Amino acid sequence: MPEPDDVPAELAGFLAAERPRRVPWVLRWRAKAQAASLNRLAVGAVFTVLGTIIAAVSIPWRLPQQWRLACPDGVEVPGVVVRVEDDLSSPYTDRSVAYEFSYTAPDGRRLAGRCHTSGPRWAEGAALRVRCLAGYPELALPVGGRFDENGWIGLLAVLPAGIGYGMFFGGIVRRWRAVRLLRGGAAVAVRITVVEATRLTVNGARSYRIEYTMGGESEPTCRERQTDPDIVALAKARLGTRRRVWLLGAGGGSRQTVWIETLW
Repeated sequence: MPEPDDVPAELAGFLAAERPRRVPWVLRWRAKAQAASLNRLAVGAVFTVLGTIIAAVSIPWRLPQQWRLACPDGVEVPGVVVRVEDDLSSPYTDRSVAYEFSYTAPDGRRLAGRCHTSGPRWAEGAALRVRCLAGYPELALPVGGRFDENGWIGLLAVLPAGIGYGMFFGGIVRRWRAVRLLRGGAAVAVRITVVEATRLTVNGARSYRIEYTMGGESEPTCRERQTDPDIVALAKARLGTRRRVWLLGAGGGSRQTVWIETLW
C-alpha cells in the first residue's frame, strides 16, 4: 500500500480498504468520465443512429439472391429491355441506372424484372441474356446487371454504423468496468517509462502512448493509449522520477485501468 507521503491520506485509505470497496458517487462519476466521456457517448449515439439509417438504405440486401443465380441450376434465357431510368445530369461514375426488363421463362411464360448497372449499359428495346433458376424462374437477372442499386460498394455503409456501435456500446462497457475496478480492482504501483505523443487525435484531443512497468527493468512493459489531459500530465510529471503512479487493474486478460490519482 502507498506510503503516507506518496498520496493523500484519503486515497491511501481507499486503496487499502477491504474489497469490495464502498465507492462515493462522485468518484464513480469521475471514473466513468475517465473511461468514456459523455461527449464520446453522444458522438457514438449520432453515428449509431445515422449509420444504421444509411446502412438500411444502402446495403445490397439482395446480394445473396444474386449469388444464388450463379449456381449450376441457373439457366440463360432471352430477354429485352422494356424501360430505362437514367439520370443524365449525374456523373457516369456515380449514377446507377435502373432497367425494367422482360424475358421468356424456361416454361414458356413471359415474366418481368428490374435490375441496376453502374452507368448506362443497354438502351430501351435492346436484347439481352437473362439468367434465372430453372425451378424458380421468377428469380432472374440480366447478365451484367445487379439487383440492388448500390452493388458491392453498398457494403461500405456498415462502417459508420460499426464505428457508432463501437463508440457508444464500447463506452458503456468501459464505464461499467471502471466502477467495478473502483470496487474490486487491485492497487498497483507502476513506474512510467515512456510518454510519447502520437499522430492520432480523438475528438480534438491528442492521443499519447504511455508505457510503464510494475517493477525493475526485468518486468514486462505495459502500454496504454490515453487522451485524458489529467492522465497525460500525471504521467509526464512522474516520468524519469522515482515516484510511481497508482493504478487500479483487474488483471487477467483485461487491459483497462483506472488512474485513481487523477480522480482524487
